[in-house]
Amino acid sequence: MSRARSASKRFTEPRRATWGRAGLPLLLCAGALALSALATARLYSQWRDMPANQLRRIDYAVLNDARGRYSGRALEGLVLVANSEQVTEAIREPNHLPASLAAVRGRLGMLPSTELGRVQLMALTMVQLERAGLPPIAWWPAVRTQLDTVRREAFEWCWAALRDAERGSTVAAGLNPFDTAEFVSFNGAVHGPFLQTLRSGLGRLKSALRDNGQDEDAARCRRLWRQVLREAITGDAPVDVQLLAADLLIGELTADPESTPQERDVIDKADAWRTAYREALRAAALGPAGLRLSDRPDPSARWRAWLPWGLAVWLLAASAPLAVGGLAVAIASFARPAAAPLGLGAVTVGAVGGAVSVLLLVACYGSAERWVQDDFARIGSQGDARPRTLFIAGGVGLAAAALAGAAGAALVRGGARLAGSGGALLATWLVVSASAAVLSLAVAPHKHAGSAAAAQPWEPPADSPAHPDYHGLRAALRDWSP
Repeated sequence: MSRARSASKRFTEPRRATWGRAGLPLLLCAGALALSALATARLYSQWRDMPANQLRRIDYAVLNDARGRYSGRALEGLVLVANSEQVTEAIREPNHLPASLAAVRGRLGMLPSTELGRVQLMALTMVQLERAGLPPIAWWPAVRTQLDTVRREAFEWCWAALRDAERGSTVAAGLNPFDTAEFVSFNGAVHGPFLQTLRSGLGRLKSALRDNGQDEDAARCRRLWRQVLREAITGDAPVDVQLLAADLLIGELTADPESTPQERDVIDKADAWRTAYREALRAAALGPAGLRLSDRPDPSARWRAWLPWGLAVWLLAASAPLAVGGLAVAIASFARPAAAPLGLGAVTVGAVGGAVSVLLLVACYGSAERWVQDDFARIGSQGDARPRTLFIAGGVGLAAAALAGAAGAALVRGGARLAGSGGALLATWLVVSASAAVLSLAVAPHKHAGSAAAAQPWEPPADSPAHPDYHGLRAALRDWSP
């Protein structure tokens, strides 16, 4: 009788313990793996859609071929961009100045609808004369000759046509349609050094002419400079050029002791638009484009919408040591001949430990936000682009793994300690990976929103305070005669 009862015990006890020894660990492992895979897939999708990585997939041979077929105002806009690049190159590399002058001079015939190319040539000419050691008053004969060729008050930037052509070309070359606005907006920044160079050269020449008693010639320089700035704001210049022109115009008119009431009204309207535009940028959800990096009034704004994704990466990084430890201990426990089942107490302790770990990661992430922004800023950079803050998440994960394993082992006695440690580790891993998956799903609608939201403040609707027409700036400038 006792032998029959012993045999029955040998067959029935394993079946009762099967769930605790194999079913529960497998369920925890499968759940944690599935959730980790889901979060990883979401993060990888976001990584591929970041504009800095989109740019790597552009076929520039296709893009340049499309640009070679531009015509009309789109071609003129592209020529003006190329001319401004020549100005920047001449400033950066003095030996390149003769080639830049020749290139800009050779393209004048490609700009039938705008005189801006002649002004770009004038800026390069003043750079050449300055480097030759001539005083500003000696620049006037050469500048006057070029100024006499500017026969129209037509300083159009031809940007709208170029922007539309570029959007179509970059999509054909492989860029995501949602990111074309950021790519095109990046090109507008090349005009900044040209405007700054023109301001410096004409300003020094104007002062020299006035000191030499040539007030009429000084007025011609002043009039040209103000006309260029006015056309930049009232015309179709890139909006970053419009903002720069507004800054320069405010400085120009404010420094003029003979400014008229009409000009002071222009100052007030330009300042109101500039302030409203910057406030719109601060409120916008901007992504780390890796493109427009130098013209943000609030540099941290472009990362804020992406911070939840950084937290999801932290959670996944913290789950890595939990996964390794949990799987290793669970496999070791299951391989033992007299393996003990996982206790629900150990699993509960592990789940609580996972929740505490998530809260600790969130607190650390909030404290390290500036470091996280630095990690984002290195994405797409030519230097060391490896994230540095993941070591913090990994450290939290290691500490959580050690504490969960020790707590799980402490709940049981004897040979069941290994099983208790494994159960706590697996439960902690499950909670952390579930948090990463839920977070990645919660911010999934942000897909492509970085590009769409970033483009919106640059071309705000006319009824928005961020639009220059809202404050009457363009109307005031059109009524103003420099």
